[in-house]
Amino acid sequence: MKDLSDLKHRIQAKTLDLVTQRNGASVYQGQSSQGEVFIKIANNQTANDRYCEILDALKEFPLTPKVLNKFEWEGSSILVMSAIEGRQVDQVLKNCTRVQKISLLGNAGRALGELHRALPQTRILNMRFWQDRDGLSTHWVLWKQQLELMISKWMSRINPLSSDYHEFCDQLNQLRKYAKAICEPTQLHLLHCDYIGRNILVDRENRVSGIIDFEAARIGDEVYDLAKIIWVDIDFSDLELRNAFLEG
Repeated sequence: MKDLSDLKHRIQAKTLDLVTQRNGASVYQGQSSQGEVFIKIANNQTANDRYCEILDALKEFPLTPKVLNKFEWEGSSILVMSAIEGRQVDQVLKNCTRVQKISLLGNAGRALGELHRALPQTRILNMRFWQDRDGLSTHWVLWKQQLELMISKWMSRINPLSSDYHEFCDQLNQLRKYAKAICEPTQLHLLHCDYIGRNILVDRENRVSGIIDFEAARIGDEVYDLAKIIWVDIDFSDLELRNAFLEG
């Protein structure tokens, strides 16, 4: 654990409280001369550079943190961001009425759509964050091709002697039928890739006030961003809640 007293002096912060530590990065919340801030300390400078590039590109988008400062400190990359008021959606969902959940998830879906439309394709294709991570792609990976590769992979891992072998095969074959109707994207969008309850903030009226943590962001078909919150925060069998998010 590094001595944070020098860092506190550097950013003129009265307090620094640890919020989370993950994947070689620590996030602190503090009070500074610029108001309430979040400070991300990363061992990987490239990761912080990617994060900073995305937030800078989204500076006109009202739901993302603003970059206040960026510098090197004791071998680590420091990113100082404005704080966004709000409660995490995954926590709010635990104490919601049915009507509130439907409204909340509709708002979350609407905010994701606004994020996808925030940057034009011409802008994101010239950004470095996805090139540094994935390399320069000479072609798009088509949904039908990707799904077929995944189905083949899953099929190879099924034990033919297992009791549910035939049921699982039937489900994968059903997926193959769906693949025929999949529409390929006409353009690419900025994808959050971790759009789940803990990264979505809402105000007292359950309106989305912030979208945070762009660590996993990539570019691609906006449909790709729809699945994770349904898997993590919504009962997949609950069609009403799923549709509230998707229709939002």
